[in-house]
Amino acid sequence: MPMTEQEIQDQLNGKMHWDASETEVRNWLAEKHGIRNEKADLMIERGISVKRAAIRRTSIMRLIVALVVATPLGGLTWLSMQAEGRTTDRVSLALGGACLVCLGYAGKNLIQVLTGNSDTAIDA
Repeated sequence: MPMTEQEIQDQLNGKMHWDASETEVRNWLAEKHGIRNEKADLMIERGISVKRAAIRRTSIMRLIVALVVATPLGGLTWLSMQAEGRTTDRVSLALGGACLVCLGYAGKNLIQVLTGNSDTAIDA
């Protein structure tokens, strides 16, 4: 029983989700299903749209978590730096470093939300 176009699209979306290249997907469509030219282009564009939406959805959640973690770390860093008039000690440096790491991770995810692109597979 031949696969329907929707079933093929679902498989294509799965391949795109796990970071398959457009060339790899195009070759797969041509060899396995005989789909070429405009129809293949349209299916690949749909797959890219689904992938970008998933990247944005995942990245927005990661961004929120990173900001939620960074906020109390930043506050604790500030409080630690105010204690006894010292501006640097081990605790404040550790808290400040952790806060900066969280803010960097939040920035990375903000870029992914804005562009819809990721260097790795979506769930990696």
